[in-house]
Amino acid sequence: MNQMDKNVTGKITLLEELNKSKEEAINAIKEFVNEIYTILKRLEKESILEVEEIFREMESVFEQERRDAETEMLNMKPSENGPQISEELSNDVKIGSDCKFTREYMVNARKSSSQAKIIFNEDSNIRETLCQFKSLGTVLTTKSRPSAYSVSGIKDINIRLSSDFGTCNVSDACLVGPNALLLVDNANKKLKRMNIVSESILDQCDMRAHPYCACAISKQEVAVTLSNNTIQFMSLGNTMSPTRQLNFSHCCYGIAYKDDKLFISDSSCSLYVHDMTGQLVQTIFQDTFGNNLFEYCRQIVISDKGDEIFVSDRTNRLRIFDLEGKHIDTFVDLNMDQVNGVSTDGRGNVFACGYASRNVIQIGHNLRKKMIIAKPSDGLVNPYSLCFAPSQCVLFVTQGNSDRVKAFQLK
Repeated sequence: MNQMDKNVTGKITLLEELNKSKEEAINAIKEFVNEIYTILKRLEKESILEVEEIFREMESVFEQERRDAETEMLNMKPSENGPQISEELSNDVKIGSDCKFTREYMVNARKSSSQAKIIFNEDSNIRETLCQFKSLGTVLTTKSRPSAYSVSGIKDINIRLSSDFGTCNVSDACLVGPNALLLVDNANKKLKRMNIVSESILDQCDMRAHPYCACAISKQEVAVTLSNNTIQFMSLGNTMSPTRQLNFSHCCYGIAYKDDKLFISDSSCSLYVHDMTGQLVQTIFQDTFGNNLFEYCRQIVISDKGDEIFVSDRTNRLRIFDLEGKHIDTFVDLNMDQVNGVSTDGRGNVFACGYASRNVIQIGHNLRKKMIIAKPSDGLVNPYSLCFAPSQCVLFVTQGNSDRVKAFQLK
């Protein structure tokens, strides 16, 4: 194939990728709208429940007052078996009784409820906030992205819940929608789903054992590694709920999913590959020369092209494999100490964090370090895991033994 043919083939490939990215971008917009709609429906439900509760309370009060009024009316009628008196005297007594009843009833009536309306006052801030936006987000292209990110803002997000029994220790985080982040709180044995726009926890789910890491299987399902050598699958609806479970004979720590296969690290010397029924497909622990590949393997991420697997090892390195499990490269940076979290940006860049060095770096194409994204002076303490949200261009960094997640706005 001559150079001209290669150029034509390359342009065709680019056009195919462009069309695919357009569909993915439109689908992401639609999914975002659906998420907003779900939030609005939840707010609608809560408001309607409040109306119904107030209605029941008022209805009960009015019903009781009606029964009291009917009782008073019955008490006004003369007894059929009572003593007979003259008509003239009877009228005098009746008038006196009427006057006494009227006075007492009117006094009580004034004290009772005099309003029978339920009024809804809308929160105009919701409409005003939405009207401030010109679109649902930012549309980026590969060409508009700089070769190296820079930080334009840093924010701390408190993810502590009142039901937590101790300080949070978020050992992993993964996207479960364009604007939904799943936080794996190992210390409190919980999964927490956070809206990254409102920075609020949407729902939570208690786990039977301490969770370590999680990965998305589909838009409606995630897999979570637990401390009891199991993987718990979770359904993602309006609320999270456990479904099936896989049990293993080895420790399950880091996890990634690709082509109906689960890639699982054991936080030690091996990377396991299982199918979706739990059957072992492959165990990766040595290179072609018989050298051990891991000492303390941790988190796993699939490359943006889907053809490589990145595995962090706390001995200050990233191991890279192809999908067949062949070791193809290793990334080492002297500024990184205890490499733990790893994530991608969807455009070929990889982020990695050093737990002990308290920093985050961006790794570009061909495993070339581009820049340090975060450092100790940014208030970063024991970075545990990373997750990049393309819709907001934000890198979320969870921290060991901390109630706060760092959000780095990148540009």
